[in-house]
Amino acid sequence: MKHPKPDFWKDYRQIIGKWPSILTLCISTFLYYRDGDTTIVKLAAFALLVFIVLYVVGYAICYYLYVREKKRELTNDMDKNQDYRVISVVHKRSDSNGKIRWVTTRTIESKVSELRFVRHRYSILGQGSKPKITSTTHQITYDIFPPDSKGWNTILIIFKKPLRKGEIAQFSMDVNGTNCKDLHFCRVNTPIGELVFDIELPDKHSAPHAELMMFRIDGDTVNVAERKEVVRFNRKKQCYYIKIDNPQVGYIYQLNWGKELKKSNVC
Repeated sequence: MKHPKPDFWKDYRQIIGKWPSILTLCISTFLYYRDGDTTIVKLAAFALLVFIVLYVVGYAICYYLYVREKKRELTNDMDKNQDYRVISVVHKRSDSNGKIRWVTTRTIESKVSELRFVRHRYSILGQGSKPKITSTTHQITYDIFPPDSKGWNTILIIFKKPLRKGEIAQFSMDVNGTNCKDLHFCRVNTPIGELVFDIELPDKHSAPHAELMMFRIDGDTVNVAERKEVVRFNRKKQCYYIKIDNPQVGYIYQLNWGKELKKSNVC
């Protein structure tokens, strides 16, 4: 967490801050001393009072930031107890001359009276640009966080007007990449109504069948595929396309084609 829970007594540096609080204390004390006759005792008492007020205000701000960030964790798309229902996830990708464009579109329904933000986690198997987030249903802003220790990137998507309970929203993540592997996957940690893979290969008029594989998620490890399904290449549309209704929770769904067909594990 960027803002851990503050300890009132131990985290004095975080609470009182550095130069702003010290400067405020010095200026306040100087003005008090200049405006009237005062003794050292009164001056010290006034300085102590200013310090206590600054400390309490600083603690309140730190605690507020901690509580706000803790609430945001419930909106993570990898959490089991999230504040929204995922209606559909559509992975649309186009590979051409070693370059890709990848658009993931999620449609969600709020389960709470005020849904202000959601988190979206993603991973690129290659080199990718900074993602662009758009919504056709709502006005949004977003913040992109650095990758965590496991390589997952996180985007915080904030709705300018909170979603009401039962309200549906749709947003898309658009990424350009290079040197990406011939596979695409989706971790199903929570129920999803519909999962779609739509992989376009505009440079190819024919291609071998792809494989849709399922891997059980077991903590940080991924086991061998438990199920495989053939996905035929549509020559007319030059794409692999498959729709999975109600994918099983606790599995990674991975579509392999090209060089990745010989491999059986997520890389």
